[in-house]
Amino acid sequence: MLFKILGGILVLWGIADLVMGMQGMDLWARVGITLPAIVWSFSHWIAIIAGGIVFSMGSADEEQEAPHE
Repeated sequence: MLFKILGGILVLWGIADLVMGMQGMDLWARVGITLPAIVWSFSHWIAIIAGGIVFSMGSADEEQEAPHE
């Protein structure tokens, strides 16, 4: 469950970064993190993909914990 929440937050962060980047705003700088230009260009995709991976890890954990009938 925790992995799903964290993954969802990362995905939402990536989407917010993408939308704000299209409007010319730097989400990372607003929270006090300075990224190199090459990383900043892809930071939204990195966050979305990392969030998806973390979310899927949470799904896999829940499947293993579910009682088998």
